[in-house]
Amino acid sequence: MQGSIQYHGTCGSPCIGRSLNTDIKPICLCQLGRIETQCYVPFQICDEYPCQNGATCDSCEYYSSQIHIAIDDDSDILQRSPSILIHLITLHDNREHLHTLYFKHISLYQYNLTVYHPAQFLPQMGFIQTFSDTDGTSTKYYLSMLLLQQPVNEKLVYVQPTERCHHIRELFNHTIISYHKLKRTKYYYQLCSNATLPTFACFYDDDDQMCFCNQYQQLDCFYFKHNRTECRLGINYCENNGKCLQDGQ
Repeated sequence: MQGSIQYHGTCGSPCIGRSLNTDIKPICLCQLGRIETQCYVPFQICDEYPCQNGATCDSCEYYSSQIHIAIDDDSDILQRSPSILIHLITLHDNREHLHTLYFKHISLYQYNLTVYHPAQFLPQMGFIQTFSDTDGTSTKYYLSMLLLQQPVNEKLVYVQPTERCHHIRELFNHTIISYHKLKRTKYYYQLCSNATLPTFACFYDDDDQMCFCNQYQQLDCFYFKHNRTECRLGINYCENNGKCLQDGQ
């Protein structure tokens, strides 16, 4: 990133860009009460989601964190993927991690979007999930956000091909893959300790594990249920081989 710059340009509010290159579309940072790519659409969250049982709605921006996502438009990340899923993982020491999911539709030639998270600070990890086949069977994950140092309430992330998480089929031979989960996992440590994968490179298996190599070349894995986005088991509301998905809201 060549230093973010702020200007107004075509935005209805201040916006942020990657460089002085005019070919790169800026990301608009909308003020409270405005949404969409250029901040021209009025939106009052208290009107859209009024409180129940006599509670008072407070629309202060302090309670909402934001992720501004810019996708590499020179890559094939969004090829045949009209929708993406954003997985936000809040890490906890002594209890199960909190997995929040957002479903976003991507318009043609759209490479920027903003996700609003109803908390003061953003979760520590963020994955972008795409579906590269029309039937939704081929999925890819991109580890695009990793906040391990200090909490932030706004983050600009760039989704690039180098952030794609590898399936273990791309990293091990058939013999190792056929091992029992416990025996196979010990080989995961070698990917990090031997520097086979670069720092913060991620990979996953079919046993609901997502892993990455941390800054100390050590292995970090956590539970990540890959089919949590699918609709009710045995029921497909889609036709023509469509894949049924739902977010966590």
